[in-house]
Amino acid sequence: MKLDWDLSWNSKKIPDFTLCFEDTILVWIPCLVFFILSFCESLRTFFKKDREKTALPWAVKDLIKIILALILFVKRCPKKYVSFLSQITFNWFNELIFKGYRKPLTSEDMWYLDNHNTTDYIYTKFSKIWLQLTKKQIKSKILKENQKQFYMNIINPLLKCFWMQLLTVSAFKLISSCLAFISPIVLDRLITFMSPSNAEPQWRGLFYASLMFIAPLFESLFNSQYEYRVNVMAMRIRATLMSCIYKKSLKLSSFGRKDFTLGEIYIIDFILNATIILSSPFQITIAMILLWQQLGVATLAGLAFLVILMPFNGYMANKVRKYQMMQMQIKDHRVNILSEILNGIRVLKLYAWEQAFSDQVLKARDQEVNALNKMAVYESAITFMFLSSHMFMCLISFMAFVLISPNNILDANKAFVSLTLFNLMRLALGRSSELLSKGGQCLVSLNRINKFINAKEINENTVFKDKHETPLISIKNATFSWNKDIPPVLKNISLEVFEPKLVAVVGLVGAGKSSLLSALLGELEILEGKACVKGSVAYVPQEAWIQNKTLKENI
Repeated sequence: MKLDWDLSWNSKKIPDFTLCFEDTILVWIPCLVFFILSFCESLRTFFKKDREKTALPWAVKDLIKIILALILFVKRCPKKYVSFLSQITFNWFNELIFKGYRKPLTSEDMWYLDNHNTTDYIYTKFSKIWLQLTKKQIKSKILKENQKQFYMNIINPLLKCFWMQLLTVSAFKLISSCLAFISPIVLDRLITFMSPSNAEPQWRGLFYASLMFIAPLFESLFNSQYEYRVNVMAMRIRATLMSCIYKKSLKLSSFGRKDFTLGEIYIIDFILNATIILSSPFQITIAMILLWQQLGVATLAGLAFLVILMPFNGYMANKVRKYQMMQMQIKDHRVNILSEILNGIRVLKLYAWEQAFSDQVLKARDQEVNALNKMAVYESAITFMFLSSHMFMCLISFMAFVLISPNNILDANKAFVSLTLFNLMRLALGRSSELLSKGGQCLVSLNRINKFINAKEINENTVFKDKHETPLISIKNATFSWNKDIPPVLKNISLEVFEPKLVAVVGLVGAGKSSLLSALLGELEILEGKACVKGSVAYVPQEAWIQNKTLKENI
């Protein structure tokens, strides 16, 4: 099983292997690869809970699915039914591309989402993990001293929910990063092969040229899979966050809602590019090692420029984050003013206050535009340094290489290989600078989401619901407050409403009529007494609203 190098790499003719090597290594390696892949596919099929997603469905069920598909013409996404080659080349997507070329695409032309990509499936999985972490925190009593409810960071359940996908895309990114360095290594050997003094056999040149084609091809395949999977993962995370915030908004108490303006309850695109944190330093390190083999000590000159550049990028990233937070605060203030204008438009028109409120909105808008302009200036500085950093690194390293010793000759071999490695470093540095500029925005978004997710909810035990209670509404010597830390708004309230009766609560403005209704809904904290409601409650608020429909449909 020993490899004879005189028959293979050192051969002057077409290389060959020994018979022992061919009968063992070349036979068992493909068998081992297929065994590992089949084992992984078996595990994937075994652990899937939904039977219709398995690779080999039951025969009777398969026939039923085919018949139903022919009857209902269900347009399922073909990705999970196509071959492996079609999946890695995205050939399954060509049908939709050609259809979009022939005519504009509509929602009817789209495929139905797989179950794994539906919001219902994703949020159900996330909510189970959220519930487990919540119970774990309650059992371990991890509570802050001045906080009456536990604090949960949204990152923890997200990582636990999507850790497998994050690990998969990291593996794809790592492999593509390794394949990116094959081209400069082979380019060095190819330029050496083409020199007049080289005596290598001709087949090696063909081998180098083939590697120059095969390595970028596989790098492109792994990179495309990484981009596709990381975008799908980001879509799932965004859907999870939107569902989580929407459900939280339905549970917010009035006291918890007062800390948030209408402009603050929204989602900023949360794109998870955590793999850049691992891939960029890895690529920069490998590139520096290969550059050291080409330029020697002169590589440290380019590295010194890179080290000097890092504090500058960090300073710019902090400025971007600062103005991002400022722009969000001003935007919240502007949206709050617009909400007040729309809610009180009748009074505003009656007293002719249009110009005064318009000036307030325009002033807030000017401040917001000013913050956006400053943020764009700092982002442009980061982009400029990204585009020009590799040029300065090349110039400094080449100058240092030539000036260190008169024996250092900058030939075509060193120049082309070094330029290729510097270009790889430029891409890695560019992703790092993008991570710095976008990282501040992501941190701001996460802090806002965490603050909203951990806001105070309605206490379901404030008002008891009993289907067997005789009065429809029963309040006995109850005292209510918006929060236990502030004075009560309703004191010693006693009320009983029997069926069937129409009851009107009459009083002066600010007497507590709306607070009484909020108390029956459970939005107020009960300090004393007891409140009970029979069955469910329907509530029509004071704020008038209309739908984008006809007058008859609105009524």
